[in-house]
Amino acid sequence: MLNYVARRVLLMIPTLFVISALVYLIIDMPPGDCVTSQIDELLARGDPDAHQRAEELRSLYGLDQPLWHRYFEWVGGIFRWDFGLSCQDT
Repeated sequence: MLNYVARRVLLMIPTLFVISALVYLIIDMPPGDCVTSQIDELLARGDPDAHQRAEELRSLYGLDQPLWHRYFEWVGGIFRWDFGLSCQDT
């Protein structure tokens, strides 16, 4: 019985990894990002520094990093109870 439980717990680790990677990819797949809508708002207001602000926001949220880097940062943050920044907070 203990063997069965240990095997199931060990199989849970790669299963959670695969599921979290798939969910992260699905969420990242749509075109654009949260900064795109904020750029549109800034441009509608006539802000001349909209594109510079967009680059600052992309850097703040880590959107200038490759996908794999953002994923591993997110997974590492989960272990510290840090789920990242919300785009709606800024």
